[in-house]
Amino acid sequence: MGNLFSGRDGGEDKPRLEEERMEEAIMLTGMGKEYISKVYEIWSSYDANNDGKMSKEEFLDIPEIKANPLKEGLYQLLDLASSGAGDQEEEVTFNAFVVLLSVMSLDGPLDKKMLYAFRLIDTGDDGRIDEQD
Repeated sequence: MGNLFSGRDGGEDKPRLEEERMEEAIMLTGMGKEYISKVYEIWSSYDANNDGKMSKEEFLDIPEIKANPLKEGLYQLLDLASSGAGDQEEEVTFNAFVVLLSVMSLDGPLDKKMLYAFRLIDTGDDGRIDEQD
């Protein structure tokens, strides 16, 4: 199994993120333009209908997500990423996607990694990890 950054071969016509959205993603994640551009390429290759949003089915159909036994939990983490990105969408937005990937990256902030890991394990969503989780 690969990783999302091996992605699909997008060819020469790589999708470009508008400058305003690029700056917003940088502000939300603390990551650089190169990282954000790569995530946008990945995003664009999996946004099957090119509507700028990803349905739950599109998200769960990403091979690296599909093969993950925690895929439903990862989808639930998008809710946390969405609130951090200021989104109020039912569908997955690019901002939520880039926030989630940045937190899960090697360079992601440790405090957010811990929060996301806790939320992934706290399946009861009660703020505690107990035997039922």
